[in-house]
Amino acid sequence: MTIAELCLLGMVLLTYLVLGPAKFAGLREFDNSYPRDPAFYSRGPRARALGAHQNGLEAFPLFAAAVLLAELHGAPQHMIDGLALAFLGATPKDADPRTADFNHSAHAVFDDSVLPRGAAVLAELARARLAAARG
Repeated sequence: MTIAELCLLGMVLLTYLVLGPAKFAGLREFDNSYPRDPAFYSRGPRARALGAHQNGLEAFPLFAAAVLLAELHGAPQHMIDGLALAFLGATPKDADPRTADFNHSAHAVFDDSVLPRGAAVLAELARARLAAARG
């Protein structure tokens, strides 16, 4: 199993485990027969946990497709692993990775200035793949 595939597993676990503490903290209020009760998730840490869960659900399909397609088409594994780790753990320049909100938190801060560099990396991967296919 590659590092990128472990990242996929980690993302699935994070997406679902983030709800556990919110449900446990509100154990007396949580009604398992009505698990999607909007009132339970309406404020505070529970609302943030639900937001983080929903962010994970939204991001996972594209992340999984990107990792699996890159591996299927023979992209360099070290690049796939590095990009997968960056996707899960990247933080803006001025943020401390040890204390920053994780990327699927409702409070995560994103640095859009890295988008051109990321696009350049992906374009180079595509160019190299096309060049290799031509022989």
